Amino acid sequence: MSRPLRLVLALLAVGALVVAGCTDDDGGGDDESADATTTTTEAADTAFAEQIDELCATGDAAATQAGDDFEAAIDDVTTATQAQDEAAYTAALDDAESAVEDIISAVETFLADVDELEVPADLQQPVDDYLETMETQLSLAEDLRAAIVADDGDAFNEVGQQIAAAEEETRPVRTDAANEIGAPACVPDGDEDGSGSTDSDGATTETTEKG
Repeated sequence: MSRPLRLVLALLAVGALVVAGCTDDDGGGDDESADATTTTTEAADTAFAEQIDELCATGDAAATQAGDDFEAAIDDVTTATQAQDEAAYTAALDDAESAVEDIISAVETFLADVDELEVPADLQQPVDDYLETMETQLSLAEDLRAAIVADDGDAFNEVGQQIAAAEEETRPVRTDAANEIGAPACVPDGDEDGSGSTDSDGATTETTEKG
């Protein structure tokens, strides 16, 4: 995606999500009950997908705005550094920190909302896969915030490299998981038409869909 801070974070889940589903211990059911179970499962999956898709879209909008603010602040930091304007530099650094805080706040709001959803049993694994990658990104975002607060340029650059590496590693996982869930708004930008990751030359590498 074009916005650099979108590499930092998007979504995260903290703790276990509720698994909806139960087993039938009565033994053998007829075709009618099996069909009813299948229909119920499909309905639950569709409802969940619509809910998390909406949350992804809302969180994405908030994170994108904060990401734009962050990019502008970093531009101001660069300008102030070149002009040797200490006051402008300090103000721009504060703006960058505030933008990262806004992104983290958006993510935490998303997580609180997701945590209240009931995850269908057959979607639990892709949901877990998706959220695990976001946990990695959130940790890096917190490291980025720490580097900004400390005004540590070396740490900032190191975290930036780690963020880029994590994005490349987790993108295909997020794409596969979002597609399996059926939540297009949760698919990373650029991967909407299929799963895959972008290599250093900008080419897309196809990944095998989960069965």
